[in-house]
Amino acid sequence: MHSTFDTLDFATDRFFMSSHAVGRPLRFRLPVFTLVALVVLLLLIGGRLEASEISSSKSGDLWVCGPANAPPCRAPSPDAATVVAGARGYPIAFFWSGDADLIIAARLPGRLRVGGEMNGDLRPVAGSPYQAIAIRMMHRDIEPMEFSLSADGKPLVQQRWPTRPTTSELRAGRLTQHELATPDGNGRRTISVYIPDGYASDPRRTAVLVADGQTLISYAKVVDAAIVAGRLPKVLLVGVWHDPQQRGAEYVRGQDPRRFEEHARFVEQVVVPFATRNLHAPTAWFIAGMSDGAAWALATQGANPSRYTGTIALSPVYGPITAMPGVGASGRIFVGWGLDEHRPPQIVKSLKTPTRGAVVCDASLPGGHTTETWAPLFILGLTWLASSGSACF
Repeated sequence: MHSTFDTLDFATDRFFMSSHAVGRPLRFRLPVFTLVALVVLLLLIGGRLEASEISSSKSGDLWVCGPANAPPCRAPSPDAATVVAGARGYPIAFFWSGDADLIIAARLPGRLRVGGEMNGDLRPVAGSPYQAIAIRMMHRDIEPMEFSLSADGKPLVQQRWPTRPTTSELRAGRLTQHELATPDGNGRRTISVYIPDGYASDPRRTAVLVADGQTLISYAKVVDAAIVAGRLPKVLLVGVWHDPQQRGAEYVRGQDPRRFEEHARFVEQVVVPFATRNLHAPTAWFIAGMSDGAAWALATQGANPSRYTGTIALSPVYGPITAMPGVGASGRIFVGWGLDEHRPPQIVKSLKTPTRGAVVCDASLPGGHTTETWAPLFILGLTWLASSGSACF
């Protein structure tokens, strides 16, 4: 049986290497100035590289296949039962198998290839209509990364690596996933839900609508820990997955107003009623987003001030959002950002003008434009919103 990594190409800022079969020599295409670096790397590893020892990292956060001192990571190709169950009939799907293997599957003709920071060909899965590839993620908590899928060289989809669902770490609640029909009935979309134990009996029943539902586990884990520690009441999180080909259009009204409104209708006509019927009818709603998702959160609250009484906007990047009707006119708004982003968002200054009616709190923490920075900021914002009488940090 061949390794999943038979045809993976790994690119770093230093060199490019391509392995085409387990046990065959790796072929290197190297500029002369990197030869010394390669020799040092080989000496450090201690011998001939095998496919199971290839490593690649992003800012030290992600090991795709660990270094020589890491556990073996020769991930087997996914079997038909795993792929069919995980793909659930979708023509293109990405999902986790176990706690470490990210599987990308497609029920499409042609040569299918994953591109981005990690590259490789999908292979036919015997006994199924799918082609698939499995990539083992050795690091416990990864930051989402961009990848693309192409067929015969033509781009099909662009997506972010989903954060690994380490749901075993949740002590105060559970994470679930649901497929909901769009208002026009022509498609289905995914939401992820974190629901604390005992939420139904909590008289406050606060819910937070969160952008980029693919990464909800990152925020569920810190909320879960805060609930266990008694720092937060029982808060429901509802993460709406973005369309991987239309993220900017769905979150920034100025890019594609039609697509923005389609996404808004799905949220208001499908997601919120679903939560009312099936998730114990939340009595209070906040809304949260990161980056472009923060612009969406601010715009959505501005358009629905009676529903969303609080907003968490982390590293908002779209300045003109403050000129849209209703933005910053009411409610409570928490704006957070990483100190490595070099400057406070201009949105903070705009939201704090005396002519606006919202109560604004802003805070920053060490870090950049990443989930690792946003997760603790999310807790700060939620703590402030949940304690309606508290002063800003």
